[in-house]
Amino acid sequence: MFEKFGEFHSAEELNRAAAGLREEGDEASVFALAQENGLDREDAEDYLAGETEELATPALAAAGRITVWNREMNSQKTNPMERIAGQVILGMLQTMITDPDLAGAVMQNSSGPRAIYRAIREEARKHASGSGQNRMAVACGTDRQLKEIIRTYFLQPKKLRAKLAALYTVDGEGER
Repeated sequence: MFEKFGEFHSAEELNRAAAGLREEGDEASVFALAQENGLDREDAEDYLAGETEELATPALAAAGRITVWNREMNSQKTNPMERIAGQVILGMLQTMITDPDLAGAVMQNSSGPRAIYRAIREEARKHASGSGQNRMAVACGTDRQLKEIIRTYFLQPKKLRAKLAALYTVDGEGER
């Protein structure tokens, strides 16, 4: 995923690497850095031309990370249900990264949509119906609830299990 330059955990780290490469006059590596981090070539061109002071804002760096997760999910042999769920999660996350705290948290996290899907699936197993059969329904609730699950995963990971368990209650707040 991040073979050449490694994984950056903030927009600041990414921008420092880009600045070092630009200072060395290594434009090809700036383009490669942008590509590896899910940024558009045009963003690198603007940066190299001096039209922007940094390669990526926090929201742009987070959008790039989402692009990388998307590429990874589509390039590997992924379970179709996991791929579909991941696409939904990534699409929802893309609309949420205008929040600077969330954008920063996206950059600090290596797992992303797969980990969210696995957590949802694990909670579903706890609430599976059927006597010993392999039947289970995965619930992610409404769009609002899914956004809260995503937000919780990135910003309050210790509260994720409780947020997921609430999906399987009558009122979604832990009451049956």
